Amino acid sequence: MTTTEPTTLDQQQAASQGDRTRPLSVVEQRDTADALLGLVDALPDNQREVVQLRFNGQLPYREIAHVTGHSVSHVGVLLHEAIKTLRVQMLRLTA
Repeated sequence: MTTTEPTTLDQQQAASQGDRTRPLSVVEQRDTADALLGLVDALPDNQREVVQLRFNGQLPYREIAHVTGHSVSHVGVLLHEAIKTLRVQMLRLTA
């Protein structure tokens, strides 16, 4: 059994770099990121704030608690609720 090697430079590059470099894949990723950002913007203020501090600011829970005035455990609850909401809404968008 023999495998077929890519014949053109474009095919070779696509084979070596995978789907992430295909134009359609890049557009799909950008669309998904844009949709997610829109959903984050629609979260309640307290959830949006902790999501942005955690994922954009890359702050640990303790620092988020200090910045927001919430307890560390409440930061965890807010993040959990936000992520659950975002997951459900993203599934609805892709269904």
